[in-house]
Amino acid sequence: MSTRYAIAEWFGRPFEHLSVAERQSLARCALKLNPTPPCPFQRSLPTCSKRGGVFCLKAIEVETVVLV
Repeated sequence: MSTRYAIAEWFGRPFEHLSVAERQSLARCALKLNPTPPCPFQRSLPTCSKRGGVFCLKAIEVETVVLV
């Protein structure tokens, strides 16, 4: 097993709870193809200023597969 890091929150929303369509929509926002959503953590709801919309990361354990 090895430790990797993955998106925990994307544009303020838990990444693992996002549907495929929601992930695709937020990816377009991260690439600046769609308007950036508002920041849910600020009172006046300005657009998100985090680069790529990533609020935080989480450590995950993944199996290492060695091909011979």
